[in-house]
Amino acid sequence: MPDTPPTTLFIVRHGETAWNVEQRLQGQLDSPLTDLGRRQAEAVAERLAEENLDVLYSSDLGRAMETARVIADRCGGPEIVPDAGLRERNFGIFNGLNFAEARERDPEAYSHWMEYDYVVPGGESPRQKAERGIAAVETVARRHPGRKIGIVTHGGILTSLLRRVMHVEAEAPHGFLTYNGAVNVFLMENGALKLSTWGDIRHLRRIGTKDDF
Repeated sequence: MPDTPPTTLFIVRHGETAWNVEQRLQGQLDSPLTDLGRRQAEAVAERLAEENLDVLYSSDLGRAMETARVIADRCGGPEIVPDAGLRERNFGIFNGLNFAEARERDPEAYSHWMEYDYVVPGGESPRQKAERGIAAVETVARRHPGRKIGIVTHGGILTSLLRRVMHVEAEAPHGFLTYNGAVNVFLMENGALKLSTWGDIRHLRRIGTKDDF
C-alpha cells in the first residue's frame, strides 16, 4: 500500500485586537479585531486560499473565530470546527488587565505568573496551557491523516508547539516571535509533529502597516 502523505497543518495566530494594542492579557476574555487585525485576516485568507484546505479548526474565542470566518469565506466556505482546546492560556484574575494593573492586583501572584507550573488564581499554568493546546493540535492532525488543515489559535499555543517540536526547554528564554496573521506550517509524519515553516508573513507585507514587517 502507498504511504500516507504527511498531514499538513497551517496554524495561524488570530488578527490583531484592541487589547493586543493596549498590551492587555486577553487570556480567555476577548476584544474585537482592530482595522489592522481585519486586514491581517483578509491577507491570511488570501494566502490560505492557495492551499485548498480540507478542514478549518479554530479556538472558540471570539478573536480567533472572527479571523476564521474571514478565512472560511475566502476559501470557499469550509465549515469552522470550534475547539476549546485551542484557547489561549486562562490568566484567571489577570484576564483583561495590563501588566501594571496585574502587578497592582496581586503582586505575589504577578511575581510567579510566568513560572511553568504556577497556576494563576482562577486560571491555569503555562504547563496546563501547553499540554492542552498541543494535545488539541495532535488530535486534530490524527483525525484527518494526509489532509490539509487550517487552524486559527493564539500566540501562547503557537509558542508551546514550537518549543515542543524544537525541543526547547519550557522555561528557557527564546527569541522567536508570533506575529498576528502569520502562517506557521507543521507536518505530522509517523505520529509526530515537526516544523516546516515558522512565521511566514509574506502575505502581510502588502498591507504595509507594520514597521517590523
